[in-house]
Amino acid sequence: ACARSVTDQKLYVRSPTDPLFLPIANSPLGTADVIVTDQRIVMTVGIAGDNRLISWSDRENYNTWTPAITNMAGDFRVSGSGKLVAIKKVQNQILVIGENDAFAGQFLGPPYIYGFNRIGDKCGAVSATAVAATSDFAMWFGMDTFWMFDGTLKNIPCSVLEFMLKDMDSGQKSKICAFTNSDYDEVWWLYQSSGAIDCDSYVVYNYKDRVWYLGKIDRTVGLDDAALKYLTMVSKTGVVFDHEI
Repeated sequence: ACARSVTDQKLYVRSPTDPLFLPIANSPLGTADVIVTDQRIVMTVGIAGDNRLISWSDRENYNTWTPAITNMAGDFRVSGSGKLVAIKKVQNQILVIGENDAFAGQFLGPPYIYGFNRIGDKCGAVSATAVAATSDFAMWFGMDTFWMFDGTLKNIPCSVLEFMLKDMDSGQKSKICAFTNSDYDEVWWLYQSSGAIDCDSYVVYNYKDRVWYLGKIDRTVGLDDAALKYLTMVSKTGVVFDHEI
């Protein structure tokens, strides 16, 4: 886990036998997002003082981040402007999304370990939480449009976008939370409307039928995961709901 972009915070880890998340002593500070790759390497985007840096640990060793001949730790600084905000795994690739651009990475093996190529400009995400991913694709909300990466980058037309942009509190875009509802082939975005004090609205894309719908709901975050029996959402007062039952 990471405390996104908090400049004095390390990564955190929790073992099955420990009730607490504990800081990883040698990990980077102020990371924007984190994943574990298919090669069992911890990878982060953005660090305090270098928000265009992708960095990763040694294989199966999240305490080693300094590159050496004897390990697989390393880093890669991508060109461009703006912060890197999110990282996801999609179709055996590593998708890195910035405020303004996006990159796709692949495992190369020694000596470079990973390589990254730019896949688009002016396609950034408003925040790390505005990105939802499955094993086949990722979708995210940009400044004024929706994007999908399923091996290629696509702009997804949205029939409710004009309403959403007028309804949304533009100063609270960082609260947008994206997640999937895989049982119904949906991607959700929760957002805060004008005059509200927290997320109270949603837009949904049904990627099977390619249709959009919207509505109001008192939820601030959602999670659809194989470890959970039901889609889980949380209200602004902290009540946890199992949805679709």
